[in-house]
Amino acid sequence: MYVQKIKIISADNHEILVKAVNPYQFEPKRATKNDIYVMWLMLQKIDLHIVKTYKKELLEDLKEIFKIMKNMPDGEDEKSFIDFIDKIIEKYQKLSGKNIGTNQLL
Repeated sequence: MYVQKIKIISADNHEILVKAVNPYQFEPKRATKNDIYVMWLMLQKIDLHIVKTYKKELLEDLKEIFKIMKNMPDGEDEKSFIDFIDKIIEKYQKLSGKNIGTNQLL
């Protein structure tokens, strides 16, 4: 199901996701294991029909997550980053009538 969600968000164009996870690089590189984990962390708690309905918004949220992740200052609290992801998940879960965030996964 995760792969299906990725395909929906990227419109079957992996370059879209590569650019999303590398917001500060002119020539984007492949996604790292951390990048894939962050996407999985977010998408596993969002229903497939919500991904289909809000794919553009989800892609923009993923871009924002990776902008923050790739530009996080030293000493920045990772908990605030996880809380940010959690708020995004909750936004989409409210649309589907669910409310389970990342903090329940950790």
